[in-house]
Amino acid sequence: MVVIWRNFARVYGLKSKAQAAGKIDEFFSFVARQATVEPSQIKTIRTDGGTEFVNRDFRRIVAREGIRHQHFNPHSSFQNSTAERAIRTLTEMATAMMVGSALPHYLWEEALKHAAYIHNRVLHTGENEMRSSRMFSVPPDLSRLPVFGQAVAVRIPDDVRRKRFRFRGRAKRGAFIGMSNEVRGFRIYTPGDGRRITESRDVT
Repeated sequence: MVVIWRNFARVYGLKSKAQAAGKIDEFFSFVARQATVEPSQIKTIRTDGGTEFVNRDFRRIVAREGIRHQHFNPHSSFQNSTAERAIRTLTEMATAMMVGSALPHYLWEEALKHAAYIHNRVLHTGENEMRSSRMFSVPPDLSRLPVFGQAVAVRIPDDVRRKRFRFRGRAKRGAFIGMSNEVRGFRIYTPGDGRRITESRDVT
């Protein structure tokens, strides 16, 4: 699910449509707590008519926040053209990342999230400020940003290495797939661990 607010894009993974209301609630909290742009209050939300947006849980959340909910007609993307253009751009970026990296197809969601991360941190035509800078009032640091799919080495924490990897190296190989929102570090796909994705700041 892609959420666009003031041209700032954020991607949420959904295992089922029932999770949509909770993710929208999470986005509302994210804006209320972290956005510094004024005014930071969300007044209207526009969605398509999907069942994930037309249900009791979703109505309860927007009612609680005092937000007006508008949904546009099926097959009428022009009614929400800004979001549609952004989603198309992110999809094209993610597709290029997946093709260029040759990573497994099931990592497409990670590519889409990273596309949004980059989209928010580059200058766009007609704008004189990066969207993340406008949102958080802090300039982004992209000096250590790897390429999606780039091979990296992830340091194994000492306590974990003593228990599980005592006679192995101090790092394991992986592929960079994005930035973490939780630890202010990197998200790394480690093929030797099945579909495991780890998050770490100790990456080279």
